[in-house]
Amino acid sequence: MWFRVPDGHRTRYEFADERLGHALEHLLAAVVAVESDQTCPDAAAKTAADDRDIPRAVSGPP
Repeated sequence: MWFRVPDGHRTRYEFADERLGHALEHLLAAVVAVESDQTCPDAAAKTAADDRDIPRAVSGPP
């Protein structure tokens, strides 16, 4: 998706295809409209289920 370009003592990264840069700009500019008065009827149940599915980081040797 991108490649490394030596620039003196620094390294610069560029997209391999300029269309990727344009697509990323469009994605960053996207606006998501959310109606604050609307809620998901089973939001609490989904949140609890999602919490169980999140892998936890483990510190220390395996």
